[in-house]
Amino acid sequence: MTEYELGEVISNAASNGMTAFTVWLSIASGYLLLAYSAGSNLTTIQASIISVLYVVCSAIFSALTMIFCFRASLLAGMKSTLFPDSVIPLGYSQSITDAVLMGLAMILLGGILASLYFMWTIRNPKVE
Repeated sequence: MTEYELGEVISNAASNGMTAFTVWLSIASGYLLLAYSAGSNLTTIQASIISVLYVVCSAIFSALTMIFCFRASLLAGMKSTLFPDSVIPLGYSQSITDAVLMGLAMILLGGILASLYFMWTIRNPKVE
């Protein structure tokens, strides 16, 4: 595999990760919109079904986001090793990449938990 082909594979993996993140963001936005607009009117079973479907779909696209981003990171590390005098510099740093991936994982997991908490607060408002 040439340097340019490896660069293309890295680009494809990163693009797939961004696409999966966009789908996750759309699912989360739809769930939040539903929670805000109709959450208090849903029955317990309806809210449970929607929340379970949300968690499953969000988990799938969160996993896909992490898999593709990790793959792009791994391939970028390989490129730095295989082609040290590259004409296509990536500015690759393992420690920075690991921190970014950890941050992304926290955003995805935090977003799912925050969305579920938002639905719970809409359905169980505090009476003062």
